[in-house]
Amino acid sequence: MFRHALGISKHIALPDVCFQCASIARPIAQQRSLQITARRQLASIRGQALDRSYFGSRSPDVSNAFRHTRRRRRKDEEKPLPLDASSTLAQSASQAPARSIRRLISTYLALTKPRLAFLIVLTTTAAYSIYPVPAVLSSNVTAAPSLSTLTLAFLTTGTFLTIASANTLNMLFEPAHDAKMSRTRNRPLVRGLLSKRAAMVFAIATGVVGTGTLWLGVNPTTALLGAGNLILYAFIYTPFKRLHPVNTWVGAIVGAIPPLMGWCAAGSQYSTKAASPFDIGTVWEEAKDLLCTEQAIGGWLLAALLFAWQFPHFFALSYAVRQEYAGAGYKMLTSTNVPMAARVSFRYSLLMFPICFGLIVLQGDRACFRRHKQCHQCMDAERGMAILASQWRERKC
Repeated sequence: MFRHALGISKHIALPDVCFQCASIARPIAQQRSLQITARRQLASIRGQALDRSYFGSRSPDVSNAFRHTRRRRRKDEEKPLPLDASSTLAQSASQAPARSIRRLISTYLALTKPRLAFLIVLTTTAAYSIYPVPAVLSSNVTAAPSLSTLTLAFLTTGTFLTIASANTLNMLFEPAHDAKMSRTRNRPLVRGLLSKRAAMVFAIATGVVGTGTLWLGVNPTTALLGAGNLILYAFIYTPFKRLHPVNTWVGAIVGAIPPLMGWCAAGSQYSTKAASPFDIGTVWEEAKDLLCTEQAIGGWLLAALLFAWQFPHFFALSYAVRQEYAGAGYKMLTSTNVPMAARVSFRYSLLMFPICFGLIVLQGDRACFRRHKQCHQCMDAERGMAILASQWRERKC
């Protein structure tokens, strides 16, 4: 501790008289003499000139010696989180002419939270693209999956529209709270760039068109998952943010459903019980076949991986703005119980290891995974260790 506090290398000998020994109760003259001796020896070790204006009350620099001082220094060095994409687009729209096409497009695009929507669509299409083709349908065990490009287009479009509807409803319900946070105070409804009525019409239109696209262009099971996710995010997660910290678990379920949608979209192309969009009686049979069979294991593992990942991801982001969350009335775990948030984040980081191991075991039996099996194993292990190390450091601080 003494070397670390004073910045002395472990290869350099310490002075014969330390400050603790010099501070032991002695006659004032003797104590001052010992302190001056210790300071002179320390100055010679550091190669620095002795400060002639010495006072006995001066203490060594211990700004980096204690955990709370290191935490305070890191907090002072923290940079504020950048504005979200909605706020950036809203700022751009406010600078455009009042009735211009650019202003209109930027405003409505800001309602969709485009960056978040793109990432969610990416998890959906990723699950779709790695769905294993049954061996009986593949001419070569190393062949790439043969999936419909048209189905992928419907899946991407429908998923984006349902996400846009959910995000618009989220903004529609929270303008007063968004106005209290620096990252969200520039959103379009907060700035008055759009009326609430127009936002509601946009949310209903995108929700109906998105769900219809998934129902007719993909399959009813995927459409029901998308509609359920919209309801879960807009009408359960959004109000729960102001009621109880359990909202993070609800939000994690919302993030876990899109990979399952992509998996079901691909699986329906090889299902023997595919439902007709116009025959309601076959929807339940198709859902059981896509979600409750051996072929669905991969989709559930991907959903579990996204579920576990969201806790270290979201807690790391919300911790940086925990005071703003508390000021806006949100009951986030990082603002109500930071130690508990660190423990939860660490535990779910650990949970990612068995989930990834399950994917590795699964891909060993799937033809479409074998070509890049070793690469996937290395990437899973490397990312898991990086997340775990980061969460361990955060838990210790």
